[in-house]
Amino acid sequence: MTKRDATGAETPTGADALHPSFLYYGETTAKPFPLILVIGREPQVDKAVTPGAGPYDFRGSPRCAFWNSAAGLAARYSGVPGMTTAAIKREFQAARAAPLVFADALPIGLSDKTPPRDKARLRRAVPKAAIDRHLAYVLCLDDRPDPQVRSLLNRVEFVILSGHAAPGFEYSSGVLVRHLEGLRIPFVRTAFLYGSNMPGILSALAASGWDARFGSVMRRFWGDSP
Repeated sequence: MTKRDATGAETPTGADALHPSFLYYGETTAKPFPLILVIGREPQVDKAVTPGAGPYDFRGSPRCAFWNSAAGLAARYSGVPGMTTAAIKREFQAARAAPLVFADALPIGLSDKTPPRDKARLRRAVPKAAIDRHLAYVLCLDDRPDPQVRSLLNRVEFVILSGHAAPGFEYSSGVLVRHLEGLRIPFVRTAFLYGSNMPGILSALAASGWDARFGSVMRRFWGDSP
């Protein structure tokens, strides 16, 4: 039996060969707190992206700059003095849950072995119809959305669109903005979540009041009032 990825191509059926289009941590699906959806560029993997939800694990990719930068934001706005990225990841592990969920703008994987000069070409080669299908899965615009993705998306307080000013995201970025506006889900556009970009990202969040939104989500993750 074969399966098809978000581009419509046949893919291996083994779970290890697939990358879910919507990622959550641990037992987050069973928790009540609100979520922040971070939509990046594309997963840095040599795997097919498949519709549906699945878990991510900081421990499996401890040096992933994208995940670590997102965790760093959670630490900064945690309300706990001195909280660090490493410490907030330990808190998430202890809670078996996290307020950060992830998705990507494109339904392809580009591993870190892909030459940077090739990335824009490969991104622009993704058919628009495939992007439309992928983002419909992520934002539950299908007639029969995935129940687990739908349940997670219902808890999303706001969305961070990360790094979509890069070449190759002209179409997917426009589709995302149009859908989020139609769904009335608040969103903010930032530079790609990466260490050297963080000062500018923090300034942008503070200037527009998104730091307060982030802090509100973190307080409710800890079980406090908004």
